[in-house]
Amino acid sequence: MDNITHSLGGLVLAEVILEVRSRIWRNERQLPEWAFWLNSILASNLPDLDVAYAGTLDFPIGYSLHHRGYTHTLVVAPLLALIPLIPLLFLKKRQRHQSVFRDGLLLYVLSFLGISLHILMDFLNDYGVHPFWPFDNRWYYGDTLFIIEPFWWVGLSLSLIFNFPSKVRGLLAVPPFAGITLSLLSGLVPPMGVAALLGCALVMAWVSALASPFGRRKMALAWLVGVPMVFGIAHGRALDRAHFLLSRAFPGEYIHDVALRPAPANPFCWSGLAIQVKEDLLIYRRFVLSLWPSVFEGKDCRIDRLFVPESPWVRVNVHLDSAMHILAASETRVERLSALFQSSCRANAFLRFSRAPLVVYQNGSPMLGDARYFTGSSRPFWAFIDATPSATCPQFSVEWSPPIQPLLVQTPVPGMR
Repeated sequence: MDNITHSLGGLVLAEVILEVRSRIWRNERQLPEWAFWLNSILASNLPDLDVAYAGTLDFPIGYSLHHRGYTHTLVVAPLLALIPLIPLLFLKKRQRHQSVFRDGLLLYVLSFLGISLHILMDFLNDYGVHPFWPFDNRWYYGDTLFIIEPFWWVGLSLSLIFNFPSKVRGLLAVPPFAGITLSLLSGLVPPMGVAALLGCALVMAWVSALASPFGRRKMALAWLVGVPMVFGIAHGRALDRAHFLLSRAFPGEYIHDVALRPAPANPFCWSGLAIQVKEDLLIYRRFVLSLWPSVFEGKDCRIDRLFVPESPWVRVNVHLDSAMHILAASETRVERLSALFQSSCRANAFLRFSRAPLVVYQNGSPMLGDARYFTGSSRPFWAFIDATPSATCPQFSVEWSPPIQPLLVQTPVPGMR
């Protein structure tokens, strides 16, 4: 998820901890509330420290393998949670009263919760995380939320805005305004969705102004949990529908995986990538799916409006029914992927990230990309990487299990770095 969402989630956790503190230690000396707010915002963004070094490595392999890497694991989380406590070490001796140590423990719990929430939020989209390393090196994908979800920006900000001093409220008003504006200008959200966001913002601001501080905290926590629950229910329905339609349309193919991504602020429209297997072929089909075809058919969903089916994609424009529209298809031989996994250290590394690897040949040399993020346009989000055996190996190998591991030949390669 984006860092605005992570920060807002951190503020919700801080408010929950402050509520607990106020009920247990009501009349004792305490650290100020702003210490908890700042601590939680910092902790909720700490896992993204990996960008500082992942961005310096060979793109896209280094970034792919190390962003959402070790700092996004539950083993490292307790260590990262110590970082926001460092300012407490510089308190003067007269300031180190008993409540500082008690609040320090609360701040540590808050930091750990913020880091854990960050990992959980990142799980919710189709990029994936591997939170259980080193005990389980597999990638886990939630496929539940778009990378930016405007309903979270609106609901979380306006739930808590009146719990903060007036000087801070202007900052908390920015995410709702930005979320509605981006939804309107991006073209990814239909007018109905923009109207729902605007109506939600007005209602949330009115209810929040009338509510008590405790009521606002409950409302924010409900919003934090409720948005992914709604999209999660919709995800289950979209996945079932996609499996049914794909199985009916292509009975001779095994569905290995279906990667889904909802439209922002719209749980009824989904972009999908079907990963199907037929003998030695991995077949990718890019599609859009509507859960409410009586209002807008699959072809009218705007989530893939920037997708341009250029090579290696082939435009197909197949309507399985009014709900599902297949935009394009591409294919790769499993045998080629297996051979590259064994013979090329760069391919071996990239396949430890790629959920939907594509092989293309440029001047006779194999190139690898990920079908999730290659739009086929002249400026793809994810570039293809050189997968020739003689290419330089990427820095800092990782232990992640390849997402398509069941399809690969797991034979160790002598001298593989």
